[in-house]
Amino acid sequence: MQIGQHKDFCGFIDEIKFLKLQGMVSSLKTPEWKIHTLNLGEFGLQYASGGGGSITNGKLIGDGRLLHIPIKGSCKVNGKNMSSDSVLICFPDFEYTISFNDVHEWLNLFIPIKMVKPIFQKNGVSENNHPSGVVRVGKETVCRLKKLLLEILGTNEKVGDSQKGLAGNGKVQKEILAVYEIIALQPPVTEVIGVGRRLFDRDQIMQLINNKLQSQSLDKLFVEDLAIAANVSGRTLRKIFIEYFGVSPLRYLTIYKMHAARKVLQDSNPNKSTVSNIASQFGFRHFGRFASSYRDLFGELPLDTLNNNYKK
Repeated sequence: MQIGQHKDFCGFIDEIKFLKLQGMVSSLKTPEWKIHTLNLGEFGLQYASGGGGSITNGKLIGDGRLLHIPIKGSCKVNGKNMSSDSVLICFPDFEYTISFNDVHEWLNLFIPIKMVKPIFQKNGVSENNHPSGVVRVGKETVCRLKKLLLEILGTNEKVGDSQKGLAGNGKVQKEILAVYEIIALQPPVTEVIGVGRRLFDRDQIMQLINNKLQSQSLDKLFVEDLAIAANVSGRTLRKIFIEYFGVSPLRYLTIYKMHAARKVLQDSNPNKSTVSNIASQFGFRHFGRFASSYRDLFGELPLDTLNNNYKK
């Protein structure tokens, strides 16, 4: 079993398999991000723990199905709350946004398509109609799956990378597929979001907002611009952001700009650039406040990022 420990969130998400991801730290309790990776024969299993809140956008790139199972921490997927009786089923190219608002833990289980197809055939389920997204399967089923996967991780951590642990047990793999079959036959969770007298397609609104974030200079981008781009009121925008990410539009935009500034700080030459010049590129004019907020979010001062990460 491979165990990775990171002080930086970006290094952490780079170790997450089967997914193409972009992510942001939304709050930090401790700069500690851990991920355990284990191959279960045909399956792939990862357990992770995060030292704070995070907002991650991604999609499955492996040929199969991925189950995401939160263990600790309040979690939202595309604005839907992940309750204790739910799992997330990811399809290839199925895009999602998952947010945790505090310290958290989760499990990812990847099942290749050749292991999934017999379940479709057995139950007469069309592969195209198979549910994706958040699926409620009952607390008993979720607890059964969590217990099984955590037991596999614990056993193989003790025996090392040999196949003497539960990972190499054919009966265990059959039990995983039996639990997955229960999950696969459940309908996805559906929600209709109403705000005032109008109904809004939350995913469509978020796409408009993402397009705005990527197309306009960040030093001139404000919350009002996001509302205009999405064609909603400021009140509606706030409601959607709280539902989708667990943070306000202002907090989200600030975090987004800080991550963009961090990337420039990491790539800049400290002999040719200054923190104040870089911060101003993203609309931060009060540099003392910027440095304090930056440290709260990343666990280090921006000057440390500039000096320590420059690649000579």
